[in-house]
This record gives sequence, C-alpha cells and structure tokens, in this order.
Amino acid sequence: MNAQTRTSAEFKGFRATSCDPAQPIVPWWKMTAKREGLSNWNKSIKPNARDFKPFGEMNSWIEHKESFLVTLEVQNLTHLVEKNPMVHDDDLDNAQRKFLFKVMKDDFSHHEAKSIVKKRTKDKDTRSIWEELCEFRDRSIAAAMCADILMRHLADVELHKANWNRGQGKFVNHCKVQKNTFDEIAPDSQMSDPHAARMLHNVVSGTPNLAPALDQCRQARKAAGSSICVSFDEHCTPPSEQAQAHDNANTRTKSSC
Repeated sequence: MNAQTRTSAEFKGFRATSCDPAQPIVPWWKMTAKREGLSNWNKSIKPNARDFKPFGEMNSWIEHKESFLVTLEVQNLTHLVEKNPMVHDDDLDNAQRKFLFKVMKDDFSHHEAKSIVKKRTKDKDTRSIWEELCEFRDRSIAAAMCADILMRHLADVELHKANWNRGQGKFVNHCKVQKNTFDEIAPDSQMSDPHAARMLHNVVSGTPNLAPALDQCRQARKAAGSSICVSFDEHCTPPSEQAQAHDNANTRTKSSC
C-alpha cells in the first residue's frame, strides 16, 4: 500500500484490517530472502547422509566426534549443533534439523545415544541431542576406562618390543595421537609436557637410532642457550625425523632388491 496516494480513511482501514501490531515489522527483502533460502536448499543437492559414519562404541567416540564435526563443516551444517546460534531463517533451519535428526537416528547405534535421540523425536532439536551426548560421554564410566587403558598402553609400550611393522615414523605418530586422545578423554588428568616427553623417551629407549634423539636435541638447545622445556609436539620432532630417515632407507633397500 502506498500511503502517499491513499486517504486518511483508507489508511485507518488498512491498519484495522491488514496490519497486525503484535507482529514485528519485517522489510520485504528479508521475507524474500527467507523464502529463497528454503527454496534454494530444497532445489539444490542436499547434503549426503552417507558421509556421516556410524557411532556404536563409546571407545571410538573421539574419532567419531571429530569425523562428525568435520562432515558438518564440509556440508555447511555446523550451526545445527552449536549452542544458541543466530537463526535468520526458521523454515530453512527446521528443514536442515530434520535432515540431521534422520542422520542421528540412523547412525547413532550406541544404546545411550539412541535413547537421547528418541527423546527428541517431536522437536528434532539436534543441538540439544549433541549437547546431551557430549555431556554423557564426559561423565561416562566407559570414557574413564578408556582413559585408563590408554595410560597403561603409553606407560608400557616400547617400540623394540612391540609387534609393529608399519614403520618407525608411524609408531611415533601413533604415540602422539594416543597421548592427545588421552588428554581429550581425561581433561582433568592431562599429561604435562615433561611427563609426556619422558613417556616418549621410554617408548623409543630400546631403539638404537631413536633413543639418542631426544638427548641430543636437549644438549643442542642447552648449548644454544635455549630452554630444554619445550612442548610435547616439539619433543616428537627429533625422533620423527630420525624415524623418517630410517623408513626411507628401508624403502629404498626393498625397492632395489
């Protein structure tokens, strides 16, 4: 309605019959964008549910959580598990939540995860489902048991005694991944850098080409006037480099044979 071309009586009639003072005034371009958002999402190729991996064992939670969040990010759906996101299009948000709820219902086969999903069948609130599932994982006995197993593994494993045939470099990286996994599972018992460095030294102490790597690095840093207290990732660098050189030499030898 163009108010400039209408009489006072016509404008009062419009206010009394067509305008709802209880509803917020929304510019036309926003209403158009809102309709186009859902329409475009419906017309486009929807995110592929097959990209999401099944979740059945609590011991694999860390790997599943990382994979799940990465897949959401790739498909531009991260906002569906974020707390209090800015929702500009309710219709589009509802449609996307229905899609992700279907994924959760199909792929979350762990008994507690299935129970959490089932409670949200009506509202399909994927944000609440994800928040409750993360809280359950943090306080679950299975997570504590998994942390204990990782700690025993890192404390006892030695490369020269382990039945490992995938290269020294992959073994050092394996220990690094297990240490980071332990820190994430048990945030109240995270390993300090000195503790983790001693653990790594114990792991490679019986391997001739890797055992001196950490000590040589410390001696070089001390001679240069630098602190020998470095992060765990920096501690992993010397044995990783030595391991890579060893693996490359073995690869060349096998190739020549």
